[in-house]
Amino acid sequence: MSTPEFLAIAGVVLIGAFLQGASGFGLGMFAAPVVALVDPTLMPALLILLATVLTAILALRERAAVNRAGVGWSLLGRLPGSAIGAGLVALLSPQVLALLVGLVVLGGAGLSVRGWVPVVNRRTLMAAGMAAGVTGTSTSIGGPPMALLFQRSDPAETRGTLSVFFLVGSLISLGLLLLAGAVDLRVVTVSAWLLPALLAGFGISRLLVPYVNRNRMRVLAITMSCLSATVLLGQQLWRLLG
Repeated sequence: MSTPEFLAIAGVVLIGAFLQGASGFGLGMFAAPVVALVDPTLMPALLILLATVLTAILALRERAAVNRAGVGWSLLGRLPGSAIGAGLVALLSPQVLALLVGLVVLGGAGLSVRGWVPVVNRRTLMAAGMAAGVTGTSTSIGGPPMALLFQRSDPAETRGTLSVFFLVGSLISLGLLLLAGAVDLRVVTVSAWLLPALLAGFGISRLLVPYVNRNRMRVLAITMSCLSATVLLGQQLWRLLG
């Protein structure tokens, strides 16, 4: 990986960590298209490793606002979903997974733009947990299903609940990817080099979160993610057809 490529990944990790620190999600949705574009062999293990660190810090910060029942029901769905996602990683090539990343991002952003607001209950929690398990393990983007479900909840509850869910889910996904042989020394090394960018993004979010306009942040995250996903899809389709 060249220095410009590493700096590009570090930049989106920093911004993604800031988004997630402010809203409860955003690292995978924002950073995954760029990481997959620069080096698809790093996906999804790189961002799952980074998400494990970030969600642990966020869960500790927002622990008083966690919806424990919501976490429990959603994790029941996450377990089978993560197994399906690990199977996809073992079966599909990095290029196909990159296409899946782009489609997941565009799908989640499209639903957010349309303003769909589901009811939060046991059934929807399990369904969102399963969807997040599939997409989170196979593409590192597990945010959209759970974020859509909690989009009208209290901001602190959203950040706390999603952080605990993503922390446990990331550990599950990481264990399954290790069993599938999808985590190697190179991925771990690159993750370690990216930790300063991750922590810097979190630090900025901690300073600015009281002043953040959540609607503007949501628009920015959706817009930038759609642009990144569109570029990613275009490149991967060109490679497949070329």
